[in-house]
Amino acid sequence: MLTGNLPYIDLVPPKLLSKWKRRFFPTLIVEASALFVVPLVSLWYRWEVRTDTMKRVAHDKGLPRYTTFTKMRQYLPKWANWYQTHDNAADEYWYGKYDDLVNDIFTQEDYDKSWLLQYYNRVRWHWRNAAYTFSYMVMGMPKGDDEPDTFEAGIEDSGKTWVKITTHQNWFQYEAQLPDDEGEYRSVNIGWKINRSAPALEDGTYNVMYANRLAWLSRKEYK
Repeated sequence: MLTGNLPYIDLVPPKLLSKWKRRFFPTLIVEASALFVVPLVSLWYRWEVRTDTMKRVAHDKGLPRYTTFTKMRQYLPKWANWYQTHDNAADEYWYGKYDDLVNDIFTQEDYDKSWLLQYYNRVRWHWRNAAYTFSYMVMGMPKGDDEPDTFEAGIEDSGKTWVKITTHQNWFQYEAQLPDDEGEYRSVNIGWKINRSAPALEDGTYNVMYANRLAWLSRKEYK
């Protein structure tokens, strides 16, 4: 039902595909709940020191886009951790300089003085990346250190069908671009995916994040 129309999906081991499918609807429910929960939990926030790129600050200072800074950053309360992005701060929608008709009319000074503008950005960020910590901590899988088997058909961003399947011992990642008749494509990324900036677990190991972007959920233009 979920994957019947995906080319080469039969190359994913049935055991791993079944493991992914069992997590699909619980994850979807938690992600959907973010639409209602995030505006409420974003009324609160906490501060934590973070060293990371801050594209807006770099832009304002005339520095390279990926310059890193150490600064107190906002996070959702720890009791709302499922809805916090596990790999970034709650104010990243502002500091990441995402295109936005509201943000584009304000300066850093405006942002620093406005609780409402800060609140708006916390909400937008956690709507954009719904329940990331849940997908990483609860539905994630241990990354492990095994060498994967890789299958690829087609060329990415070629305008034609492209599929890449990476299979590990305990998890897989299926990526695809499925073109339509309008010069766009449906983007698929299911299984589990590696986040470069994901935090280590308490035992020092790392998870891979649950991924559930199916073809009917995402439509994009070729680069």
